[in-house]
Amino acid sequence: MGSKKQKPRGLSIDGPFTPITNTEQDSVAYKELTGNAAKIFHRMVRVARTVALKLGSKSVHDVQFDFTYSEAKRHGFSESTTRRALQNLWEKGFISVIQIGGRTASKDCGRMSSKYSLAKFWQTYGTQWKDRTINEPDPWLLRSEPKSNEAPRW
Repeated sequence: MGSKKQKPRGLSIDGPFTPITNTEQDSVAYKELTGNAAKIFHRMVRVARTVALKLGSKSVHDVQFDFTYSEAKRHGFSESTTRRALQNLWEKGFISVIQIGGRTASKDCGRMSSKYSLAKFWQTYGTQWKDRTINEPDPWLLRSEPKSNEAPRW
């Protein structure tokens, strides 16, 4: 007798994909994200996953990665939309800001990229949540470069 063909389980996946868990998608924090923040979160997970694979890390939460406004612009987001989305992701606990980029004091270095990591603070959002904007300084207020109407700080 011949062997039986096994039926495929679930849906087939065409090519590489970015996994966003059901727990993340069903969370109160995710449901309260703006549409653009959710789209940028998917992009950031993709970047973190790529970095984790290159470094041989077992988790996307163990790596730091760059996410620039230029990269967001290539995917259709303006700088102001990206900034609001990143703030929304930080406030809801999906990302941690490691370093805010900008111009450096040395003219030779040019600009530094902002560095982020994926966070899991969203898991307690809405239950034991302590508002992140109260307990941590807003990283966007700790700018490394002056605003256009300010004199240079160096």
